[in-house]
Amino acid sequence: MRIRMKHLVRRLYLRRDKIWHVYRSNEVQAKAKDKSITNFPKLEPEDFDYEYIYKFVDEWIQKKYNDKLGFTIQKVDGLEYICKAK
Repeated sequence: MRIRMKHLVRRLYLRRDKIWHVYRSNEVQAKAKDKSITNFPKLEPEDFDYEYIYKFVDEWIQKKYNDKLGFTIQKVDGLEYICKAK
């Protein structure tokens, strides 16, 4: 079975979704108006680094599903990974 890492990341929203909900929370957004904070980030959903997220998912899968379980992850080109399950 072959699964593209892009599919896993965009469908499962691992960490990205959690980070986005925390960032958009009322508690965090209230700090945006605080004048003592000079560099409050103005983030959009596109600002997330997919290379970092792919690496996180890769490490997570390697820990959770090691070679004994038959998962391999190969980087093919750019940000494309192929996950193979035996």
